[in-house]
Amino acid sequence: MYYPMVPDVPGVPSLLRIPPHVISRTGDSMDQAIGALLSISSFARNSPLSPMSNALSGVQEALSLVGIVNGNFSTYPSSLFDPFVYPMTDVTGNLNSLMATIGTNPTGPINLISGTVDNTASMLSNVSDDFFADAGIDDATLEDGVESVTSTAFRGEPQWGIFESGQSVVEADNVVGFDYRKDWTISDYPVEEGAFQSYDKVELPFDARVKFSCGGSLDTRTAFLKSIEDIAGNLTLYDVVTPTKTYQSCNITHVDYRQTAQNGVGLMVVEVYLQEIRDTATATFSQTAGTDPNSTPTTTKTPAPKSPSAQPVKSGGTKQAQPIPAQDSTAIGTALLNTLN
Repeated sequence: MYYPMVPDVPGVPSLLRIPPHVISRTGDSMDQAIGALLSISSFARNSPLSPMSNALSGVQEALSLVGIVNGNFSTYPSSLFDPFVYPMTDVTGNLNSLMATIGTNPTGPINLISGTVDNTASMLSNVSDDFFADAGIDDATLEDGVESVTSTAFRGEPQWGIFESGQSVVEADNVVGFDYRKDWTISDYPVEEGAFQSYDKVELPFDARVKFSCGGSLDTRTAFLKSIEDIAGNLTLYDVVTPTKTYQSCNITHVDYRQTAQNGVGLMVVEVYLQEIRDTATATFSQTAGTDPNSTPTTTKTPAPKSPSAQPVKSGGTKQAQPIPAQDSTAIGTALLNTLN
């Protein structure tokens, strides 16, 4: 199964994002089902008295395609699909009714069911139009291959994840966990008798942790990991978005995931650690008195201090002779004369 059924985490709903290929497949299935029904309508107008059994294959095709649409709605439980679930239930009911009518009276004229066919095609067309309008894409976009469809394209509902300039940067199926931590450090200094006195409190940058999950094909999981690797090693500042608050100016510091033979093969869970980056440094310039205020401030270089390990130069380890001060020389001469006398 492409889209993993991730268990609910208390307080952390699934990321409101539907994989792009599901949007394409759902829209294509709707349009193909409409085409099958319109073919039946066209045949009924041209041959109204032909047996309705001629419409059996077209109704079966439409029912199969609608089943794909309903299957996507069930496999990807999301509020993004909620507006289309009940209309598609009515479409399915009409198609089942057509199947029952044809099975009961296959030789009856096809014009007996043409009204139901036209009504069902109209209902499905309305659902398709609303679906593409909410998704913010059109047939041309689908043909080119839609790369990213998020909840911001569906009614702007809140979303979890890591963003840059309003765009999600991690190609995940779900956000299954979010952690936030912030610390303040209180400085102490010792006083008498082993006591300590607190004198300052410093606010530290916060840490955030977002746990993503992604399943599906190998290519999809590879793209998921690459989207994380692309943002992990740079210096870009990102926003961590939650429904209650957006944590700005964050950079990735750690990525963590684990795979074993039993876990993490079809469904990958990756934790991304982020830290707040504070940009508070300011440049200070001083103006020397008497100088031109319009001149460019200059930088004064301070001589580097001498190395504290510098020692006086010694000459081969031998202490050098030093001259005797004059007063000491006079005292010595007087002492010698007294000794001789």
